[in-house]
Amino acid sequence: MKIVFLHGLESVTNCDKVKWLREEGHEVLNPKMIYASKYMYKNVLAEIKEFKPDVIIGSSIGGYFAYEICRELNITGLLFNPALHSRPFEPVVSDTDKLYTPMMHIVLGKDDDVIDPKLTQEYLWNNYDNYHTMEFDFGHRVPVDILDKTISTLSSNEDYFITDYPSA
Repeated sequence: MKIVFLHGLESVTNCDKVKWLREEGHEVLNPKMIYASKYMYKNVLAEIKEFKPDVIIGSSIGGYFAYEICRELNITGLLFNPALHSRPFEPVVSDTDKLYTPMMHIVLGKDDDVIDPKLTQEYLWNNYDNYHTMEFDFGHRVPVDILDKTISTLSSNEDYFITDYPSA
């Protein structure tokens, strides 16, 4: 599977989760994200369009970027504790009016003390209608075994990872 992995604000590229994905045989695009840059969204969007992934995985503020990019490109998202609210700053993202509603798989850490999982559920309930959530016993940082468990669960139903690229 072709996967984009967008790390969190204080994380780095080629982390244990990315290494694990590659060891599992996935082709992974893992760009260095400088979220405060006003050109980051535009630059990573172009890179992702060229890569044509099956799914975009994002964690924390990387989950927020993944959410916005998935909606712009109509790509399935797998978001871990996404910063859909309570961000430390407002990064520049898309200003397009044409947004899709692809499937979003949201994985929440029950013990997350950075991005409140209840507020995330509330945000999704009020703002998005094509998602499902899974909750596990972990905090804000996502352990590799949670990524493994999530990918295994979702891979057992291939329809979860179908992406239809817009023709335009």
